[in-house]
Amino acid sequence: MVRHIIFACIFFSSCGPSAYFSERITIPETGWTYDNALSVAFDVPDTTGVYDLYLTLDYSEAYSNENLYVKIATVFPNQDTIHDIVSIQLIHDDGYWLGKGSTTLSQETLLQTDFKFLDAGSYTIEIAQHSRETQLEGIKEVGLSLIQK
Repeated sequence: MVRHIIFACIFFSSCGPSAYFSERITIPETGWTYDNALSVAFDVPDTTGVYDLYLTLDYSEAYSNENLYVKIATVFPNQDTIHDIVSIQLIHDDGYWLGKGSTTLSQETLLQTDFKFLDAGSYTIEIAQHSRETQLEGIKEVGLSLIQK
């Protein structure tokens, strides 16, 4: 019986998607400012892998908006950079928070799915808040995860 349990644990933990990387930053109590960005550098050794990219937000009800705008910069191995601005919905149309939790809500947002890197090499992804307010209260942590399928 113990053998079957060990086999099942090894089998189920080795199959399926795995995190290529997962990074988080804690936002200061004073709030998320423009200069407090999450920056992740990583190497892609080959271009055959298929990935999903997730953004994780931990926030409280002290955050006063329905959505959060973030600016995402991706720096490629040849140093070309692309910028995207993404709106993340935090409150459902019926007025309920979309995140799960009690005092701190956590929400994972799929930013990109089933993609491959075109070039091998070193990449950097930076995520910064991009709202009209210079200091956002209620955002606790910001995370970025690259999941290899």
